Amino acid sequence: MFGRDAMALVFMLQVTGAAAQTPGAMFVEQWDADGDGRVTLGEAQSRRTDLFDAFDSDGDGALGPQELADMGAMRAAMQEANRAAAGRASRVGTSGAAGPDGPGRLDRDGDGRVSRDEFVGSTGSWFAWRDRDGDGALTSADFGRGRW
Repeated sequence: MFGRDAMALVFMLQVTGAAAQTPGAMFVEQWDADGDGRVTLGEAQSRRTDLFDAFDSDGDGALGPQELADMGAMRAAMQEANRAAAGRASRVGTSGAAGPDGPGRLDRDGDGRVSRDEFVGSTGSWFAWRDRDGDGALTSADFGRGRW
């Protein structure tokens, strides 16, 4: 299912996120490269590049159907870990596809695959959708219901 690098990434995110007590704290902990408690657009672009590379298991520069499914499974596992860490009930069977980066929305050219440019290039809209207060940075306050 997951490639070796992707599994290592999932394990790292789940283990370090286990102590998170608020929605989004796990995200900020993992994506805040400079440790200032805020995730900038540049940090998000860098992290999304890392995610793309972790899931591009065949190294062809695009995510095919299985690689996208693997990424979706990782996203669901991270959401569940964040919910559990915050003491919230499981939402098994619910979709985590809300927002501008849900299934099918990233494949801009409709070829059934998501290129690195499509994935990383969508970071601006992905970031803006999550930046609830519009301050140009993501903090745990920007997360919550419907905003994983």
